[in-house]
Formats: sequence, structure tokens, C-alpha cells
Amino acid sequence: MNFEGGRHILLKKAEKPLQLLLKTMQDNPTMEIVIEGHICCLLDGGDGRDIDTRTDDLSINRAKAVYNYLVQHGIDPRRMHYRGYGSSRKLVPERTEEDMTTNRRVEIKVIGK
Repeated sequence: MNFEGGRHILLKKAEKPLQLLLKTMQDNPTMEIVIEGHICCLLDGGDGRDIDTRTDDLSINRAKAVYNYLVQHGIDPRRMHYRGYGSSRKLVPERTEEDMTTNRRVEIKVIGK
């Protein structure tokens, strides 16, 4: 699931994967996950500035946005954890806007079934 630059707002194309995640969590009531937030564009691995909150925890806010969505749709918060990794785990080198969009993301890791 990818995000707008500098924000914890999901891109329109992220709606379907988010709904699929919700359905998967609903269909598997004991599944536990970690929601991992990431950002682009910084070279030092640090976290970025969130335009909306004016705080330096953008990757955490991205993960928390997905967490909040799931909680608001009835998923037990005890089944989920979230954390931010800043720019320390880029998927691709950033040469284009598309590369940066790829790195602005949330990943889901299943930690228990």
C-alpha cells in the first residue's frame, strides 16, 4: 500500500489492497500481523516529516493509519502491532517519482495464525 509524498494519506490505488487486508483479517480471526511503515527520499535511514501532523515520524504515522483503519472496521487491536522504519529499508534505488512512490509504503507481516 503506497502513500502520498510527505503524508500518511493512502493513494487511491491502495484502497483495494486495504480492503483485501481487512477481509483477510475478518476471515482469519486468530491471525496476528505487524504493520510496517516506510518512507522514501532520505539517505540517512531516518524518519521523515509528516506534512499533516508536522512531526518527524512519517513512517510510524503511515503504519498507524492502516492500523486505525482496521480497528475502525472491527479488528481487535490486540491482533496487530505497528512500527516505522523510516527510509532504512528501501525496495528500489530512487531515480524516478515511481521509485519514490514504491518506497513510500506499508508492508504487512503475518506473525501468528
